[in-house]
Formats: sequence, C-alpha cells, structure tokens
Amino acid sequence: MKDVEAWWLDALQTGELGHLEGDNEGHDLGDWHAGPLVVSKAALRGAYSIWMRDRRFDGGVVSDSAFTTRLKRICEGLDTKQRRAVGSGARKWYYIVPPLKECRGHYDKAMKRTNGWPALLAPPPEDDEPDDL
Repeated sequence: MKDVEAWWLDALQTGELGHLEGDNEGHDLGDWHAGPLVVSKAALRGAYSIWMRDRRFDGGVVSDSAFTTRLKRICEGLDTKQRRAVGSGARKWYYIVPPLKECRGHYDKAMKRTNGWPALLAPPPEDDEPDDL
C-alpha cells in the first residue's frame, strides 16, 4: 500500500488528519470523532504532501485530481463542495469528510478487510474548578 491509501490508513488509525497546511479559509474544522469535517481541499492535500515528504519509498505525491479520485474510492462518503471563504468571500473547494467511525467503515469496505481500529476516546471533560495547591 502506497501514498494516498497509506496516508489515509495512518489518519484513520490515529484519528488525526495530520498537519493541515494552508488556510481553511476561516471555517472551523469541527471534531472528526463527533461528526463530519469541512476542510479546504488545499489544506487536506497539504497534510498528505507533508506526510509523504518523510516517506520517499511510498511513492511520489499524486496530482490533485488523482488524490481526490483515490480518496473517494476509499472513503465512499467523501463529498466536495464550494463555499465562500470567511472574510474574502471568494468561493473555494472543500472536502466534507464523514465522521471518523464512518470513514473507517468505508475504508474497510473498499479494502475488503476489517481493521482492528483503536477505540474512539471521548475528550476529557473540561474542569472549570481551579486546582487547589
């Protein structure tokens, strides 16, 4: 398994998309564990490119169109939409990434196997009480 598929597997195992290089045009990403993410195409592809820099033996960085095609093949619920960027008003392309659990299911289906995914842990509750020292 190389490049896009290996990067996506790593993201699904860690529950993190990596370093999202570039501006998400003022939109909040959301919490991947709780629901879908809205991430600019440039930022998500940038995260893949950064991941690939340290993995020369996993192949080269694929083109934008190949990245989208291959990602949609292993994440059936992935969608692309245009939205207005906050502030500039320019229309930009975004991926609508399904919730993490759903992405894992799509990956298993596409790869025709079942992975032993790490449990999805809820973030610790925020403590409003100051610690007594």
